[in-house]
Amino acid sequence: MGRRLLDKKELVEALGNTLSFDSLGRLTRSGKIPCVRFPGIRRYFYDYDAVLRWIDNLQAQSIQPEPGKLRAVK
Repeated sequence: MGRRLLDKKELVEALGNTLSFDSLGRLTRSGKIPCVRFPGIRRYFYDYDAVLRWIDNLQAQSIQPEPGKLRAVK
């Protein structure tokens, strides 16, 4: 089976509307979220599996504070 490419609206719906269109646009423009743009087409497309891996990677990198301990924020 090939890649499942979604447009902006389809990706937001597939993620259960947990990400806004504006946030997705900012992530796309900054190059933080995996996406592809084909020559001659103005829209971006998102590989659903790559986006899920990207989210999993973000969760793995996030710091989970221990219960009862304070964490300094810079």
